[in-house]
Amino acid sequence: MESKLFAYTALPQTGRFIRLLKIHPGASSDRLICELFPCDLDTEPAYTALSYVWGDPTKSAELICLDYACKIAQSLSDGLRRIRRADEAQIAWADAICINQNDQVEKGQQVNLMGDIYDKARDVTVWLGPDPTGSSHEAFRCLREINEKILTGTHQERYDPNEEERRNNPLSMNMSGAGPLTGRRSILPKVLGDRGKDCISELFSLTWFSRVWVLQEVGLATTATAFWGDSGMEFDQIAVFVYNVFTEEDLKFFLGPELSATLLGSPLYALWNVWSTYETKDSWMQRTPALRRFAEGIITGCDVDFTLVLEAAQHFNATNSLDYVYAFLGHPKARKPGTDKTWLQADYSLTLEDQHRLLASSLAEDSLNFLAHLQQTEESLKISEYPSWVPQWGQKHLVHAEAFWEAWDASLRKKEHHQYPAQSNGAKLSVSGLIIDTVGQSTPTMKPDDFEPIDWAGARLIETCWKLAMQSPYPYPREKVVDAFASTLICDHRQPGYPAVNLFAGFCMHADIKFFKKLETTGGLWGLDIVLEGSKAFGTQFKWYGTNRRFFTTKSEGLWGLGPAAMQQGDVCAVLFGADVPFILRPTEIRGEYKVVGECYMYNLMYGDAVLSWREGNNSYVKENIVLV
Repeated sequence: MESKLFAYTALPQTGRFIRLLKIHPGASSDRLICELFPCDLDTEPAYTALSYVWGDPTKSAELICLDYACKIAQSLSDGLRRIRRADEAQIAWADAICINQNDQVEKGQQVNLMGDIYDKARDVTVWLGPDPTGSSHEAFRCLREINEKILTGTHQERYDPNEEERRNNPLSMNMSGAGPLTGRRSILPKVLGDRGKDCISELFSLTWFSRVWVLQEVGLATTATAFWGDSGMEFDQIAVFVYNVFTEEDLKFFLGPELSATLLGSPLYALWNVWSTYETKDSWMQRTPALRRFAEGIITGCDVDFTLVLEAAQHFNATNSLDYVYAFLGHPKARKPGTDKTWLQADYSLTLEDQHRLLASSLAEDSLNFLAHLQQTEESLKISEYPSWVPQWGQKHLVHAEAFWEAWDASLRKKEHHQYPAQSNGAKLSVSGLIIDTVGQSTPTMKPDDFEPIDWAGARLIETCWKLAMQSPYPYPREKVVDAFASTLICDHRQPGYPAVNLFAGFCMHADIKFFKKLETTGGLWGLDIVLEGSKAFGTQFKWYGTNRRFFTTKSEGLWGLGPAAMQQGDVCAVLFGADVPFILRPTEIRGEYKVVGECYMYNLMYGDAVLSWREGNNSYVKENIVLV
C-alpha cells in the first residue's frame, strides 16, 4: 500500500500475528472504508481471504483506512468491494494491504505464514477481474452444463442419421471413434452454442490463471467462490471442467486445439501438481467426487514430494522471481519429513541464484529428484554461472522436455526407505552412484513438429529409432527386444492394463504396416495379443516423452534409453543413490567431477535392477563417489 499519510504499526514479535482488514458496510458506489488490526492466527479468527491479481500499477483507487486516505491498486479495490456487504462489516485478508510491502523482513515472515493464512480462512473469494465484454455469464453457464452432462453421462444423445448426413457431416458423430453406425453423437456443440467457446477462452485467458500465488491461495481453501464481473460460481466447477478437458476427447475436439492446449497448460498443472496434492480433508477438492478420485489416483501412482509441487512453477508468472519458490512454501510437502520446518525460509534479501542453490542443497538431504527439473542446453552446460545441479525454478526453455521421476525407483530409495543424504559445499554437491555405461550413438533431438500428424510422423520417428537400435548388438533376449524398444519410447512405468508392447504393435499395424511386418521377423511379436482399440494412445505417449529428447544406445553394453537433448557422445549414464531415475552426466577435466546433463529412461534400470545386480556381483558396476559441479 502506497501512501504518504498512512504508516504501518509493527506486528508483535511473539506469536503468529497477521493483520486483518475490517471492511465497513456500504453500497456499491460508496467509498471503501476499512480498519487494519493485528490478530494472532492461533486464535482461529473468522475472515475471508481474497485471491486476486495485483494488476496494472498505474490504475489506482482510494481506500479510507483509520481515517487516512490511501492509494491501492484498482484490482484490490474491486476485490474488496466484492467482499463488502451493505448491511454488516466483513473481516478480510488481502496480501497487498495486510502486509507492509516496504518491509522486507516482515514480508518474509508473513510469506512463511501464507499457507496457514489461507488454510485457516473461513472462505476464499477469487476475484478474476471485471467483465467488460459481458462473457462471464455464458462462460460459467457452459462450464456448469458441460460438467453436469459429463457427470451424468448425458453428453451424448441417440442419433438416427440418414445417408446424406453421414456423407456430409461425418464429424457430427461420436468422436470416440465408434463410428456413425452407433447412432450416438455428442451434444456438447449444442451446449457451447454460438458464443460458448469464445467466452470460455476469454475466461481462461484472464491473468489470474497464470499467477503463481493463486495456486496455494485456492488449493488450501475450505470453500472458494470465483467472481468474474457480476457473475460467480463455486471454484470446484472450474477445476472439474479442467479435469474433463483432460479426460474427455469429445470435449477437446469441440473446444479446438488452441483452447484445449491452454486448458492443458497452467490450469492442468495447477490441478495435477498442486491442488490435488494438498490432501486437506475438508477442502473443496476432497468434497468433489471426481476431483477426489483424481487426487487419489495421483497420490497412489506417484511419490508426491515438494519436487512434484515445484514443477508447476514454470507454467506460471510472478513479478518477483523469488516467488516461484516462496509461493509454494504453504504446501504441506514444503516441510521436511517429520518436522514443521520448511525446506527453505522466505527471505527477500537473497539473490535468485543463492535461493535456488540453498533450496537444492536442502532438498538433497532427502532425495536427488529435484535434478529432474534441470533444463540444460548446450550453451548452459558451457557458460552458465549456475552449478549444473541447481535448477532455475520458474524458468522454461523452448527446448524443455517434460520432467519425469515420480513413478520409478532406480536406486531403490522408495522400496527400501533408505536416505542417501548428499553434501553440498558451495558450488559442488557430493553424491554416490553407479556408472552404468557411456553414451554411444543417438538420434537427432525429436522436436514437437516432428510428431505431427502422430500416425504418419510418429511412425517415421519410430523407424528412425529402430534403425539405430539395430546397429549394435543389444543385451536383451530376442523375445524381449520389441518390448524393450516399445517401453523405452514411452518411458513405460508398468501401468495397469495392456503392456506397452501390445499397444505398440497395434499402433504400428495401424500407422505403418510395412514396418510392422519387419518387426514380426524379430520374434518379439509371437503370440502377442495385439491391441488395436486405443493403440493411438501409444503415439500420444511417445510424443509426450519423446519431445525434445533423443533415443540413444550405450557404447559398451548396447543398452537403450531416452535422454536429454543436450546429451552427446561420451557422456555417461549413472544411477545416483537417492534419485528415482537414472541421469546423464558429463565428465569434466577433473576426475570424479561431472556436470548434470539431465534425466534419462533406460530399459530394465528403472526399478533398482542395476543396484540389485551390483550387490549380487553380476556386473562390472562400481559404486563411486561423484561430485556434481
